[in-house]
Amino acid sequence: MLTVAKHLIIGALLLGAAINSKSVWWETSNDLYSFSTDLDKAKGGKFVKDAMRTMDALRKSYEQYVPKQKEIGKCKVKVFKSLKGYNEYIGRPDNTTNVGMWRPMHEELLIVAEDKEQAQTTMRHEAFHQYLHYATGRGDHAMWFNEGFACFFESVKYNTANKTIKVIDDGNRAAWVDNDPERVARAIRNVLKLDYEGYYSGDKNLHYITGWAIVYFLERGSLAHKDFAEYAKVIPKYLEMMNGGANWREATEAAWAEVADRDVEADFIRFWKSYRKRARKAK
Repeated sequence: MLTVAKHLIIGALLLGAAINSKSVWWETSNDLYSFSTDLDKAKGGKFVKDAMRTMDALRKSYEQYVPKQKEIGKCKVKVFKSLKGYNEYIGRPDNTTNVGMWRPMHEELLIVAEDKEQAQTTMRHEAFHQYLHYATGRGDHAMWFNEGFACFFESVKYNTANKTIKVIDDGNRAAWVDNDPERVARAIRNVLKLDYEGYYSGDKNLHYITGWAIVYFLERGSLAHKDFAEYAKVIPKYLEMMNGGANWREATEAAWAEVADRDVEADFIRFWKSYRKRARKAK
């Protein structure tokens, strides 16, 4: 026998489905992405068009930083005009405030477009998770690598002339590091060891910022000064190990063994305080 509470839950779910069914959905696609959305076609069409243009350029950038190991089919993106519709779709309470996610089990990237700027930032982040899933065929990457790169791609500048993007560091992550680079530096060694549960517990904000800082330093350090050249070996070694079948802990250990003789904490602080400007200007 159903309890009153269960009747209420079922009724709420049916009502949510009815509300969601009133939305008018339309689709558009190109060679890389298939978008479906309930945004107004006249007003929302520009958002989708701009998003697809940026996503195409981002895909090329993803491939430069993390070369694909297999061919990738057309990726699915679903854009919701409201947080309410998004929450109904994923079956979560109305107080759920996250505005996007990559759902590997459903093979779809979900984005809420109420705030267009936030939606674009979230899409760039989640699209990297989507790319990594297909490009490497593995869902067990190290959190510092997976989330670090996703954050790395949040802030970009799109070049309309040659249809490319440049990763920049004008986002909130960089501003936070500016406020306390020493704290981020002290967190690096710990963040490298964190599994999924560890990354999302404790000071989650610090973990995300440190993950971003790690990837930014590894990718930009050698471009800023030759003294950081050894750090350019870390990510390629990590990918080599993962592609060879190692688990994320083994890959992380082998990758950072490339700089075992370096004081990572001191090097990061020196990079951030003395060479960040050079890194920002580097192509």
